[in-house]
Amino acid sequence: MSRFFYIKVGLSTHWGYSFKRTLFSKTRDSYLLPPPTALIGALAYGLARVKDISEEILSNGGWISSSNIVRDFIRSVNIKVNAPLHHHSDLAKIWWYRARERRVKFDAVATGKVYIPAINNLPSIEAIYVIDELKLRDIRKEDLLLAAYSIVRLGSKESLTSVMSVSYGEAKELSEREVTTSYSFWYDLVESIDGDVITQYVVDPNQNIIGDYARAKYRQLVYPYSRSLKKLSEVKVKVNDKAKVLNIDGEVIIIE
Repeated sequence: MSRFFYIKVGLSTHWGYSFKRTLFSKTRDSYLLPPPTALIGALAYGLARVKDISEEILSNGGWISSSNIVRDFIRSVNIKVNAPLHHHSDLAKIWWYRARERRVKFDAVATGKVYIPAINNLPSIEAIYVIDELKLRDIRKEDLLLAAYSIVRLGSKESLTSVMSVSYGEAKELSEREVTTSYSFWYDLVESIDGDVITQYVVDPNQNIIGDYARAKYRQLVYPYSRSLKKLSEVKVKVNDKAKVLNIDGEVIIIE
C-alpha cells in the first residue's frame, strides 16, 4: 500500500484572486497562477476551523503561521486552471504612521488582480494535495476532508471561493518516465517539455517556512497553460530520476 494519499479539491472563484508576488516590496503585483503556498494556506485555514487551531503557533521559541502544520505533511500540491485568466492592476491608496515625525503618510500603489469569468460545470481551479500519511500525527483523514470543504478564499481576504467538489483516495505510483499532464510541476524534475506552458518563480514550501519569506528559496514552477489562447493545455514531458509519477484517479501528476 502506498504511504501517500490525495485530496482533490475543485474550487470556483467568485471574481478571481490576488496573490502578492513576494519578490516585490511597494508594488503589490499578483501572480497570474496560484502558487502552492496559497493552496496550503487555504487548506490550513479550513483545518484551523475544524481543529480550533490559532492563526500562529509557537515553534523553537518564535511564532510562525499555523499553515506550517499542514506544510509538514503535504508532499506536493499540483494545480490546474480551467478558466481564462485576465491580469489587471488597480491603483490603491495606502497609509502609514511615522511615530518619530508624528505624521500620517499616504501613497498610491498598483495592486494586481486576476479576474476569472464564470465557466459552466467546471471548477475554476483544481488542486491535488499529495499527503504523506506517516507524517499526519494527530490529524485524521476526516479532519482534512472537512478542512477541504471549509476552504473559503485563495490568497487575499477578498479572493472568495466556493468548494465545488472534494474527492480522495490512494496515490498510485507509475513506472512511466514519459507522460502527459495538465497539472503544475517543478521545472527541475523534467528533462523535456512539449506543449504550451507558463513558468513562475515561487516559494518552495518544502524548503521554506510559510509566512517568513525574507530569505526564502524560490523555485521554477511550470503550469500547463496557453497564454495566447487563455486556456488549460496538456503537455508531454520526460521526467528525470528525481521525479515520481502518480496516478490520481486516472489523471497524471509529477511530484518530487
